[in-house]
Amino acid sequence: MRTSRKRLQLLLLFVAGSLVVLGLAPQAHAASYALTIIPARTQESNTPGVVLALNVTGATVGTTYKFTWTVTDPSGAARSAANQTVAPSTSFVISAAYPSRFGTSINYVGNYTINVQQNNPNPIASVATGKFQVGLTDSLSYERTFSVSIKARGYNNNSPVTVNISHAGTSAPGYPTMVTADGTGSLATTWVIPANVSTGLWTVSLTGNPTKVIPDSQTITVYPTNATIATLLVGQQVLTRTQIQSFTFAANYLSGSTVQTGSAQINVTESDGTTSFLLSANYNSTLAAYHATYLVLPSDETGPWTATIGLSEFDDRYGNGGPLARVTNSFTVNPANATIAQLNIGQAVLIRGQTQTFSFTAKYNNGPSVQTGSARVRITETDGTTSFYTTATYNSTLGVFYTTYRIPSDGETGAWVATLDPGTFNDGYGNLGPSTSVVRAFTIASLSVSASIASQTYTPGQVIPIYARVTYPDGSLFTTGNVTAAISSSTVQIASVQLVYVPGQSQWVGTYTVASNDPSGVWLVTVQVSDSFANTGQETISAIVNVPPQTPPPVQQPLDLYYFILTAVLIGSGGSGLMLLRRINPTRGGFDEFFKLIGGELSPGTTLLILGDPGSGTSTLGQELIQHQLASGKPCGLLTYDAFPSEVTRAMRSFGWDPAESIKNGTFKILDCYSALAGAENAPIRDPVDFTEISIQVSTMIENATPAPITLVVDSITPVFNSAPARTVVNFLRVLSAKIKNNNGILILTGARGSIPEEVKSNLEGTADGVIELSVTRSGQSVIRTLTVKRLAGRRVSPGPAEFDIVAERGMLFRKLRIPLAIISPKRSTK
Repeated sequence: MRTSRKRLQLLLLFVAGSLVVLGLAPQAHAASYALTIIPARTQESNTPGVVLALNVTGATVGTTYKFTWTVTDPSGAARSAANQTVAPSTSFVISAAYPSRFGTSINYVGNYTINVQQNNPNPIASVATGKFQVGLTDSLSYERTFSVSIKARGYNNNSPVTVNISHAGTSAPGYPTMVTADGTGSLATTWVIPANVSTGLWTVSLTGNPTKVIPDSQTITVYPTNATIATLLVGQQVLTRTQIQSFTFAANYLSGSTVQTGSAQINVTESDGTTSFLLSANYNSTLAAYHATYLVLPSDETGPWTATIGLSEFDDRYGNGGPLARVTNSFTVNPANATIAQLNIGQAVLIRGQTQTFSFTAKYNNGPSVQTGSARVRITETDGTTSFYTTATYNSTLGVFYTTYRIPSDGETGAWVATLDPGTFNDGYGNLGPSTSVVRAFTIASLSVSASIASQTYTPGQVIPIYARVTYPDGSLFTTGNVTAAISSSTVQIASVQLVYVPGQSQWVGTYTVASNDPSGVWLVTVQVSDSFANTGQETISAIVNVPPQTPPPVQQPLDLYYFILTAVLIGSGGSGLMLLRRINPTRGGFDEFFKLIGGELSPGTTLLILGDPGSGTSTLGQELIQHQLASGKPCGLLTYDAFPSEVTRAMRSFGWDPAESIKNGTFKILDCYSALAGAENAPIRDPVDFTEISIQVSTMIENATPAPITLVVDSITPVFNSAPARTVVNFLRVLSAKIKNNNGILILTGARGSIPEEVKSNLEGTADGVIELSVTRSGQSVIRTLTVKRLAGRRVSPGPAEFDIVAERGMLFRKLRIPLAIISPKRSTK
């Protein structure tokens, strides 16, 4: 209102000045008139009203000029006002204020027309015309967030007036609303345009009492507004790679109100001036500002960076944009430092030839892990001067920086030191570390050996198992190298056995089969360990061996008249004669006695299960059956799971059978499953429990057997059950039995009785056609072995246990009586 009055005063001053100037000029003969209306548009209110100014030029100085002003409002009602003035010069201005001079009020919106009539000096009906506009609002167009002033009058005093603001038939939030007119029937209200309302034409309308002839209604146009951003702030003026930079700013609409919606794109440019990326800054209610962050990467450029919000890069989500000017800030990025807290080693104590591992984790100075680059590890020997270097790189599988170093054979024993020197780590982007040395010590030492054998007395044909657990000083296993066992008695060097490492047992294993010509007594077994790096170790243990003296085989005498006469005489002589007979009655028969026990030769298509105590002779019985079948011209095969093939053939030779010729002509084939089980390199069967491969090999044996069918011995099934699930092994043996039976062959399975679960043993016995059990008892130097035929399908077998011996050069000899009378049978204790 004050601005409008000031403008009117300036205008009148300008017009008056013009008249003064004009008054100095010569008088004109005819007057001219110009009507000026200030303002051209006003609100529906009596104040400040409208000033109607008539500029008269060419006037006659000193003449009285009279005028009548007539204003017609939008309803058609006309109001007039008259005034006069004496022309002070040839130009002057005369005015009338509407509505105050007209005795009326501004009560309607619309166009008001003006006519000025001159009454003197000469009447002129219309010297000037014009019009002005009255509206409800102080402007016809606005930007969002600005305030709309609404004024109206002509309503009943203190009466309610309904105000509505709408767009396309939809009212603005909070409208329509009720406003009460004041005591003069006038009202004034304000609408602050929300930032999110639709742009375009909006209608402002008022209704109340009395109902106006010309409704209070008009339209305004709403436009989008702009947002201003005064400053873009950065969290740190100087920071290092891997740190987080923050960006914040406040946004305001042109109206001055705060923006709290939408986002802005911040363009961040690295120091090279070309690499850039965009960040989206969103409003953070906690900070009461727009906020964005950026994690500076280890590979990003160092130097001065700039952050810029470009023109129109801000949008409040409603189409109000900004800023109208670019906003920029700068900061500096420096290289990061890498910290390494600790250098880890694989072993605190190790030996020459072993590989030491070094690992560490690296972090940037503000916490993130480093996963690129490398570091040089310096390794110093005990003398403090001899050093080696190895480079650690990131291992994604382990999640650490990792390297290895193999201790050389000429390396010194004692304390060694590994060091990460300052600045030797580089992540590949120029970020260095550590700032101080990182040191770790370890020791180079020697091997330790722990050897053992089963505590028992060994006899010819028995296998002495030799076990050695070789460990590094830290307790980890020594699995590669040369491990031998030197076997000797007090008088002679007996043998040297090469041990092999068995992963499943975590130890080195070797065996020696006692021969009939070996000496009796206490044997010393010295296990010696060495490797290519001159690391050594040894341990000596002992074993007791009993080799009975060799005696000529007994002569089998027929039960003829001589024995009957002798028997009769000795029985008749009383107790002393019976004792003599009991001594001379026992004798030993060859392996043919076995077939008497089982009721004859094994029939084609038979599966025989042989179970026995350790040392009872199950392997020897299997070898006897192989020898018997080979001697009968029948091909044989052996799946050895319990000894190397060389040990098997040596054992057979110790009993007087040499299988070399049968192996050479192909009638006897040995499938070596033990070497792989023992962990030997280049084993013919890579996986001894790969039953598919074993089945293929057996099928080949069957196809190549000449003449067919084949007798196949599996010695022993015990290690198989220790290496594979019981159900899988049983299924394999059933398939193997069916394969042999379908070819009219004979399958013989041996195993240790106590090492097979009872339910599995029952399952196997049900699968087999025949079951034989061997037992062994020891009393001092005496060893008693017995064989019991539990059953054999389709056969009448010997019901009781049969006693037998294992004799060098002879094999299994069964004890029998020359005269089968119970009264003269010897009494043997098996306790």
